[in-house]
Amino acid sequence: MVLGEFESEPWIPGEQPESITKTFRERTHYLATRALAQEKETREHLEQVSTILSTQESIRAQRKMEVLTFAAIAVAVLSLLVALTSVDGFANAIYLKVDYLLKTK
Repeated sequence: MVLGEFESEPWIPGEQPESITKTFRERTHYLATRALAQEKETREHLEQVSTILSTQESIRAQRKMEVLTFAAIAVAVLSLLVALTSVDGFANAIYLKVDYLLKTK
């Protein structure tokens, strides 16, 4: 035994007394190792949660874009129908004018 070193009393008769400094060192090492492992696990968990949230946001954005695309298609079809109706009327007016000009000659 080193002078000034504290030892704990053995709990079981016949065991060697444990050095308190050795016990503190081992316990501190155990707790530090465990804290590092938990920190790593926590980081991995947070990365997974972040990835999940990012994926969910991406899906929401794609659904909004899908609705927007369908709205744009609807507007385009309506536009085409309006254009075709006005072109048909314009073509009919030209046909009548040409027919009138041909009959007057």
